[in-house]
Amino acid sequence: MVGVGGRSKGCKTCRRRRVKCDEGKPKCARCHKAGKICEGYTQFVEFHDETTRIAGKDFQIQTSNSPGFTGSPQSITSQPGVQTTFITEYPFFPVKADPGWDEHSIFTTYLVDRLFTWQKPQAQYSSFSWMPVLVGRTENEGLLAYTSLRALATSFFAKVHGEPSIMHKGTAFYSRALRVLQDQLQDSELVFDDDVLLSVFCLSVYELIMFTDLSAWINHHKGLARLTALRGPYRHQTGVGHALLPRLRSTISIAWIIQRKHCFLENPEWKTIPWAISGLESRMPLEKLHDYLVDCPGILEDLDRLRAWGPNVPGKAEFQANFAMRAHLLLEGLYSWRWRWQEDFPDATYLISTATLDPAVALYLPSSCPFKTLIWFHDDHRATELIIYNAAQLIITAALDEAGVEIKIPATPYLSDPLLPMQGRRYDIAVEICRMASFHLQKARNSMGAFMILFPLNSALRHLDDRGGVKKWLLKLLQAMADMHGFEVGTRRYVYVLHAPEGRVTETQSPPSVTSE
Repeated sequence: MVGVGGRSKGCKTCRRRRVKCDEGKPKCARCHKAGKICEGYTQFVEFHDETTRIAGKDFQIQTSNSPGFTGSPQSITSQPGVQTTFITEYPFFPVKADPGWDEHSIFTTYLVDRLFTWQKPQAQYSSFSWMPVLVGRTENEGLLAYTSLRALATSFFAKVHGEPSIMHKGTAFYSRALRVLQDQLQDSELVFDDDVLLSVFCLSVYELIMFTDLSAWINHHKGLARLTALRGPYRHQTGVGHALLPRLRSTISIAWIIQRKHCFLENPEWKTIPWAISGLESRMPLEKLHDYLVDCPGILEDLDRLRAWGPNVPGKAEFQANFAMRAHLLLEGLYSWRWRWQEDFPDATYLISTATLDPAVALYLPSSCPFKTLIWFHDDHRATELIIYNAAQLIITAALDEAGVEIKIPATPYLSDPLLPMQGRRYDIAVEICRMASFHLQKARNSMGAFMILFPLNSALRHLDDRGGVKKWLLKLLQAMADMHGFEVGTRRYVYVLHAPEGRVTETQSPPSVTSE
């Protein structure tokens, strides 16, 4: 169901100031009286997952002169005995583009340019890309991949621009993709097809953006993990499977960190076999970092087991010692990665003054930045690597602390900026993550920068307190990212925050407001 639910309809300025807006049009009187510039209104659309309801209704096909129409009754598969359901093509949204483009081309180009920017050619990382395979599928050549991409591209465009009618069409494509996917998952041969993997990945990103409910988000990521595990590591040595593997490992690891369960990716074969042809040393630094990130979910599950173990129970001391040893080894491996990174990229970062921040960048950030300087990078890859490293470091050090294992940090008269291994407390690392956020939210990085830092920012949130207004600033930033880039999941802060077992929410609970403390 499409609807406006639970969010303020006030202007952007009043919502940022957290004051009641009189909702005057075109500009509100409250801003005028306060001497503020009224930035206008944004329409927020929220979804409830009603795929079953949508799938049970017929969407009549319009005539072929409807803009963007490409479907045909014959091109849509259906199960025996099940009534075929078609997709309504709504009038196409006026976008300044090549007049020869159709709606699908416009939305897909927008998706690639704004969100899938990591697939753009990089001179030093030229390799096979899975994106042309996905984008190149036509309805007749690959219905599943085509429909899944249309669901994601249409919905992403609609969410960012606040267009309910287009979003409704994206939901219809989503429903259609789920039905076709269900058919192919029942086929023992088609289930291993690259199009199935690409489609499930698209649908998992769809749920991150739309966030219909927690169970839908979690279920898509569980399905993505099961499909990847079923394909096995050998199917990821070449082609689409190999090209998509870094994104799969990152996505699945984060989902399993949230669930606090051991992940199949921690097994040695998943850290070696996919690179048996290309070579382990050919991997990018982020791929090597993933070797440690995939171990974090298992550390959290074992921490939960340890905390649930009653006192003086036989075997507890041995389990705790084993846990401490594995967590320390993981942390040492992470530190080794960081030292190697520092050696390979000694000049990767530099500091800029908040006062001299480019106004074009500052527009995307909450006012009253609590930092005097921000951490900047010469390369987007380095920025992603370092912020993910910090998030993983927070997970492991917090787990050791909660298990009662002391980490001795030597007294250092001078702290590097950014921090080196064994420098700073968890609060300092969390602040460092926040100081990197501005770089990722530059206009040039589009929505991809915001997408990449959702997990690190929510990891940092747990380790912040009320000092210096950093936590309040971060909460405003997460809301701004949802407003600008459509990542509603960023406002549901419990999704990524690594709560203690007794504090974890379940899949049936409703998320709290991001503004709650």
